[in-house]
Amino acid sequence: AVLCCAVLCCAVLCCAVQLSEESLLQLAELGYSHKSASRALRFSGGNLQQAVDFLDAQQEKKQVSSHTGSME
Repeated sequence: AVLCCAVLCCAVLCCAVQLSEESLLQLAELGYSHKSASRALRFSGGNLQQAVDFLDAQQEKKQVSSHTGSME
C-alpha cells in the first residue's frame, strides 16, 4: 500500500511539471526519443542534467540486463 501511494504521488507530481521545449530539443539532439525525454524530464522535475542522468542510468540497466540474459 505504501509503494502504491508513493507511485501515485509521484505520478501526480510528475504530471504537474511543465516541460521545457528547449530541454526536449536538447535531449532529442542527444538521440533520445520524445517519449523517453518527456518521461525523464517529468521524473527529474524538469531538471535537464538530472533527466540526462536518469536516461543514462536506464540505458545502463538495459545493457546490463541484455548482457546478463545472453549469459544464461
